[in-house]
Amino acid sequence: MTRMRGASRSFLVVSIAFPVFLAGLAILGYELYSKAQNERNELVQRLVRDVKEIGLLAIFPGTAVLVVAVVLLRLHQLRILRIYQNRKSVDDYLAIGSKRIIEKHQIPFHRDVASACYFSDEKTDFARMLTQVLIGNMQIENKRFLIDDDGFRANNYRSYMLNETSTPPRL
Repeated sequence: MTRMRGASRSFLVVSIAFPVFLAGLAILGYELYSKAQNERNELVQRLVRDVKEIGLLAIFPGTAVLVVAVVLLRLHQLRILRIYQNRKSVDDYLAIGSKRIIEKHQIPFHRDVASACYFSDEKTDFARMLTQVLIGNMQIENKRFLIDDDGFRANNYRSYMLNETSTPPRL
């Protein structure tokens, strides 16, 4: 069994924070489009006043928030929370990943369809990080995922799962 501690913790945070963020946007939209300017919530009135004051420059923080949200959702979608190895058939695995932001789903796979993606290793640190966040560092069949190499019990578990070695690890 492999547990990606950071992924498990961030799953809880995202599954709570994202619906709260959407609810906040819904309330903001309701306040903006259904109420007169003097009847709006004080926070909404302050936001509208600030946006009017900075004018066209309001596009930059809005775009930045949108880009960060999209990148974080993509990272959340790619991350594997746990990987279990079948004790009876060591070539069979079960990965637990996120589905539709707040749900988890099981991904059964055989080690023959799993492979590591090393094309980002030759890039600079920022390019490697960006590539892994957008594309991932592991592939199961035709789907990309992001795994943490430090989450495995030992390197031989990872190497065997990703077909880098043919010697099964001791369970």
